[in-house]
Amino acid sequence: MSDRVKLSWVNDSRASQRSLRLPISLPVKVREPSSCAMDVELIDISTLGCRIWAGFAMQPGRTTMIIIPGFRPLSSTTVWSREGHAGFRFSTALHPAIVTHVIGMGTHADHNSHERRVRLRTG
Repeated sequence: MSDRVKLSWVNDSRASQRSLRLPISLPVKVREPSSCAMDVELIDISTLGCRIWAGFAMQPGRTTMIIIPGFRPLSSTTVWSREGHAGFRFSTALHPAIVTHVIGMGTHADHNSHERRVRLRTG
């Protein structure tokens, strides 16, 4: 990715609940307890969590490992899951430099790019 991304975070009460979400398209894996790793697409990431496109439902409240190539698995909690998407909160916040590095590994994509690919394959 040739464009540099400058990240900034505000230290207020809202920032503790949400942080800047950056769009990305990157193949990763998720693994729930007592399950094998499944291929999914990372579609946004922040220091506090991420969103994926899995194409299947995931159980909110479960501990889930997010496996990004080149990084140790990231422990997270599934916060929500609907219509093939799922959102996760990392157990430990990521350093902004790690988020920047992950963004550099993928392609910059809008949040609906994976849905267009699915429609093209099925319709």
